[in-house]
Amino acid sequence: MLKEKIKVALKQKYTDTGLGDDVMDGVAEILSHNVKEEAEIDTAVADCEGLLRTVQGSLDKERNARSSAEKRAKALADEAKQPPKEPAPKPGETSTTGATEPPSELSEMRTLIAALTKQVTELTEANTQKSKLEQLTTALKEIKVPEAYYKPIISGRTFPEDFDVATYATEVQTGWQAMEKELASKRFDGVNPPDKGDPDTQKSDDPLAKLIKQGTDEITNKQ
Repeated sequence: MLKEKIKVALKQKYTDTGLGDDVMDGVAEILSHNVKEEAEIDTAVADCEGLLRTVQGSLDKERNARSSAEKRAKALADEAKQPPKEPAPKPGETSTTGATEPPSELSEMRTLIAALTKQVTELTEANTQKSKLEQLTTALKEIKVPEAYYKPIISGRTFPEDFDVATYATEVQTGWQAMEKELASKRFDGVNPPDKGDPDTQKSDDPLAKLIKQGTDEITNKQ
């Protein structure tokens, strides 16, 4: 099956991207509808670099943002666990504190509030991500956008609380419709042999790969 061969070729060529199997499978699914012969695989795979690099960059950005947020939350939690420092006595005063005293009620309350705030924030973010992803997936299915097209686009994304699912779904649909329209018109290209031109040059100018890159760039730029 050409899809599996395309997928293998994608993994071999773009192994340095670190993209998961689901992304490669989605791209291979798109290409398999238009690559009719095994000889066309290398050309189509080579011209998919723009799409895969865009997806890679988006995922890297999300991972870095998540890592920074986790580090900040950990630092705040660690700081809240530290007992408050006793102020140094003023000149002429003597400290009445002997051994280390247990934390005051204020300190205990601060620690408890910080811990509860962190838990609520993490729970809210997790629920938001799950809810937005489910809403977006449902919306895309309802407007007939193929999973093979939208899966690489939304894979690994994080969604803020104010994320507009309907607007984003419409943008993805617009990109898919533009790609679908141009793919349909490109299917008839090359039916009549060209009068002039280098066949190798024409083959390397793969319209499908250009279209995939164009559609993905449009979706990414609107985010």
